[in-house]
Parts: sequence; structure tokens; C-alpha cells
Amino acid sequence: MPDDLYHRDVLLWSEQQANLLRQLARGERVNNVDWDRVVEEIEDVGISELRSVESFFTQMACPFTLDQLLNEEPEVLEALLTAPLES
Repeated sequence: MPDDLYHRDVLLWSEQQANLLRQLARGERVNNVDWDRVVEEIEDVGISELRSVESFFTQMACPFTLDQLLNEEPEVLEALLTAPLES
């Protein structure tokens, strides 16, 4: 497998890596798993999902854009800044 397939066609690379991992899970011997990139991709998926959840909760906590708060909704910004913190 060409080393640069990851950069040329990441979809094909991921399909090939998934097939190799399935073979490995069945107990077959494989030699071409791109372990460093597979591990990196798995970590990146986790980080991406965490950021999505953080973004969702941020949007739920404050559904206004910064532009709305600063320009169009100054009373909302004032209310948010002066509201007592709940414990």
C-alpha cells in the first residue's frame, strides 16, 4: 500500500484500514495496518465529538451570537452579566 494514499484518498485509505482491522480481528495475519495514523484518527474522532458536545452545551446555555449581544440585544447582555450565579 502506498504510503501517501492517506493524503491522496483518505476515504480509500480508511476503507482499506477498516478491512485490515477486520482481518486482524478474525485472527488473520496482516502487515499493512497504518497503526500511527489509525490511532491518530481514532483520537481525532474522540476530540471532535467532545468539541461538538461542548459547542452544543455552549449554544444551549447562551443561544445568542456575540453580535446579537453586543449590538442588537444589549439588555440581554446586561441581564446575563448581572444575573446571580446559581449553585
